[in-house]
Amino acid sequence: MRKPDKAVLGRLLSTNACVDVPGNCGTHYVLDGGALLHRVRWMKGLTYSQIAKQYVTYIARHYGTCVTIVFDGYSSGPSTKDHEHLRRSTKTAATVNIDFDCLACSDQQSFLANEENKGAFLKLLTDQFLSNGHDVQQAPSDADTLIVRVALAAAAGGQHVTVVADDTDVLVLLVYHWIPSMAEVFMKREPRRNYNGATISIPLVRKLVGDAVVRRLLVIHALSGCDTTTAIFGHGKLSAFKKLSGSELGHLCDVVGSAKSSQNEVGNAGCQLLVALYSGNVVEDTLDKMRFTSYMKLCSSSKTAILPEHLPPTQRSAYFHCLRAHMQVVEWQSLSTETLLPSEWGWQLQNKKFVPITTDQQPAPDELLQVIRCRCKTTSNNTCGTNLCSCRRNGLPCLSACSNCHGSECNNCEKASEENDSSSDEQFGNTVHMDEEDLLFGSEETVPEQTVCYGGNCDFLDLSMDTVDDDFLPWIYEETVVTDSSVASS
Repeated sequence: MRKPDKAVLGRLLSTNACVDVPGNCGTHYVLDGGALLHRVRWMKGLTYSQIAKQYVTYIARHYGTCVTIVFDGYSSGPSTKDHEHLRRSTKTAATVNIDFDCLACSDQQSFLANEENKGAFLKLLTDQFLSNGHDVQQAPSDADTLIVRVALAAAAGGQHVTVVADDTDVLVLLVYHWIPSMAEVFMKREPRRNYNGATISIPLVRKLVGDAVVRRLLVIHALSGCDTTTAIFGHGKLSAFKKLSGSELGHLCDVVGSAKSSQNEVGNAGCQLLVALYSGNVVEDTLDKMRFTSYMKLCSSSKTAILPEHLPPTQRSAYFHCLRAHMQVVEWQSLSTETLLPSEWGWQLQNKKFVPITTDQQPAPDELLQVIRCRCKTTSNNTCGTNLCSCRRNGLPCLSACSNCHGSECNNCEKASEENDSSSDEQFGNTVHMDEEDLLFGSEETVPEQTVCYGGNCDFLDLSMDTVDDDFLPWIYEETVVTDSSVASS
């Protein structure tokens, strides 16, 4: 799945909401343990026990004693974040036995990339934190929802809370779940390279955004891409926020975000939201119609090959994307206290891991998938004259869609066939055949002149090789065709 730029939404929400908060010993800090593990740099030549003390010293210096540290959980079962964990994995160190007095691995990042090493080190680190009076909690899987639950529970008790985290998901969840009866909650992003850090007031974000948009925020975030849903090509977080936060789309967001909605209700409402994202008419347009319209426009204007990702997704691929978005929204709304079955909401098990269902339809109709064309070299003395030519091998003449001969410079074109009385019009009819692996788009009839009707207007398209510019024919440039519809939907 395509990775979204979630930080764009974080910057949008925090605009004009950053504040200066003086150090206050009465503030309860809730720390994202995953970010903390990487923030503290390990000094070389230290044992694991000494490194654990590094973390204790860092927390005491920056946050004091009123601290809760929340770590991710590492379950062995399949998860809808399997692909995201795989994407984040880089160079991984070998599994080692961790002991207090053993010298620590010199490569911190590769050591923590190994989940067994990371889990063992967390046990050692947790004991060190608890012995120093800090509260430590570990989530069953991802820590985001538990971080927000801990922070809101403290705020509900009247205590000012500062959440120290970098993840946009945490910011979105705090904005969505905070209510005015709670004490003030802040989210602090620590300084790092090329970033000075900031403290964001959650009540101020809610005030600036407005309650109506806040109610749609989780749906907008999930539909436009998060850790369990793909980003939409050409439509980032900013575009999605502006187009989907309008009041006229509120009822559709409510359907996608409701835990009581059926699969069909979620899929249909979500597809209508994507129509709006692609600037279509929610009432009259469908994604399939918009996809065809976009393709026709590109055919008439594009000088390069038409890439599937430049088109709106198909209706069915968008349907499954919306199911996955709904499942994530329900989990966020309940802060992981309510979960849905992934197999019922756009996921399937493959090799003991959850992978997204891209579509339940074929990439193209059967008549297109069975089309054949050749790529014989015209430098041969007997171009397309043997059964090495896929067109001849299947008893078909070469066509203008063939890569090199174009059906006019070989021994298997219609002219040569007529001269040799080796074929008849009845044999070939009007069916066009191309090679499957090379198919991009095919014409259904091999006639020199074809009528193209669209939107009530008809034009005549001259397909003879003397008049057709190769730039107009996308297959001239495409030698390999991607027939996986997941490309178009990702």
